[in-house]
Amino acid sequence: MSRVEMLPNLCTAFNLMFGVAAIAAVINGNEFDSLADLVSFGVAPSALLYSNMIDWWSPAGLVCFAIFTLCGAFRLARFNISSDTTSFQGVPITVAGAVLAIAVILIPNPAVMMAVALLISIAMVSSVRIPKV
Repeated sequence: MSRVEMLPNLCTAFNLMFGVAAIAAVINGNEFDSLADLVSFGVAPSALLYSNMIDWWSPAGLVCFAIFTLCGAFRLARFNISSDTTSFQGVPITVAGAVLAIAVILIPNPAVMMAVALLISIAMVSSVRIPKV
């Protein structure tokens, strides 16, 4: 196996090690889980949005990418310092990221995709209380 062919396997091995480290951090009460959530549910769905808009409105797609990721980071930071055990303040990033990814897949219109992304971004940082189930 060449060095180039080993690279994907090494990335997968590191991904596994980081996953285990994230689980250990959560068990120990640390905030590493939030970083993983930001990447998985903030950066990845907004990158999907951007990649689908790059042929139409690349600058606007980049702005949506940045806004969604920033709002997701703010949402997670607020969650980490919250002592409320009965409700979430704003839409959780896990829900927002899933909704954005589904919207990007189902909505072919870039303007509508951007509007959905911005609405979800605002929903993450809103003061709306959502009961924890």
